[in-house]
Amino acid sequence: MKGAWVIGVCCALAACTSAGPAELEPWQDLGGSAWTVGEADASERWPAEVPGTIHTDLMQAGVIPDPYFGTDQDSVQWVGERNWTYERRFDASPELLEQPEVELVFDGLDTFAEVWLNGQRLGTADNMFRSWVFPVKELLRPADNHLVVRFTSALQRGRELLAQYGRTLPADNDVGPDKVSPFVRKAGIHFGWDFAPRLVTCGIWKQVGLRGSSGARIQSVRVFQTAKAGTREVTVAIDLRTQEVTGGKATVRLNKRTMAELVIEDRSGEWTQEL
Repeated sequence: MKGAWVIGVCCALAACTSAGPAELEPWQDLGGSAWTVGEADASERWPAEVPGTIHTDLMQAGVIPDPYFGTDQDSVQWVGERNWTYERRFDASPELLEQPEVELVFDGLDTFAEVWLNGQRLGTADNMFRSWVFPVKELLRPADNHLVVRFTSALQRGRELLAQYGRTLPADNDVGPDKVSPFVRKAGIHFGWDFAPRLVTCGIWKQVGLRGSSGARIQSVRVFQTAKAGTREVTVAIDLRTQEVTGGKATVRLNKRTMAELVIEDRSGEWTQEL
């Protein structure tokens, strides 16, 4: 079968609240210049910008020189060996506090991080190339929330992973003494390249914020196809998460044509619905 397929999935869920699409996704941005950064367990702190990286924050604070000037990159290699802590305080918007579900969303954490909110550990991150979402409804306060992100050195963690694996892997770009870049889910260019210096940075490098919802969400959609005697069977798997659903309907459209519809039963939690 030749040609391109355009598959659309529409899923309507009747959750514990009813609201229009715009009202289902209230968002509070937690980026900007309200952050500070410092070495882990050290008292000295400097202003930080989010999204950003530890190198740009330390440059702005006058702690390190511009690593792209002359041979200054050699004098900043210590930055990648240290652990760094970002933190800020914020008030939660009344609109978010009214939502049945509130999540803390990081679009990008570089790379090994531990996230804390109001003294409670939310979880960890170990991959620069994906987003991280943590439920925080029960932890949010109207005022003076304390958000902390603790980054572990990617070089230190990379050495641990290299030792566990027991052998080095090809990494011609990695100009460091230990070829750890193949063991870290992090941009390879950070470890050096023929056109770039070695700056093993860390930081909250993409958007971060609080996202509220009515309690019903499509997490992801996956499409599987099987070829049989000149035809193709397509299965669409919808990953759902809900608090309290009182029924709904899922519709699959192929090139604007409705191909399948399915009534979703009353349930809550996380599950996968196939059509």
